[in-house]
Amino acid sequence: MPLNGLETPAQLVAFLTGMVQNKVLMEERHYRTEKRQAGRELPLRDLPGGESNLPDRAPSHVEMLALQEHWDHLLKDRSERDRRIVQLRTEGLTWEAIGKTLEIDPNHAQRILAGLMREARGE
Repeated sequence: MPLNGLETPAQLVAFLTGMVQNKVLMEERHYRTEKRQAGRELPLRDLPGGESNLPDRAPSHVEMLALQEHWDHLLKDRSERDRRIVQLRTEGLTWEAIGKTLEIDPNHAQRILAGLMREARGE
């Protein structure tokens, strides 16, 4: 019994091929719509007000003071060496430079700071 005028296998193949082509075209149109076009995005500097309208990602003065108090509390019972590791790291020194300055293994300095970080997070 033929399906909608499809009497031969060749007609069925032609029908299915047409369906596949239509489906591919529909998907292609879907991905070409304006909401998916990366070319419509603008750099922040080109927007009205530019980058100056974005919130500052740096911590506020009050947040920095609170953080400093928290670290001071954590470090008050620590050795001078531990305090010095934190100080040197916040100054931007590498682990190798800290190790050389304090005459300790750089990995040991990393472990000390990692332990302090865990303590700061309450772990």
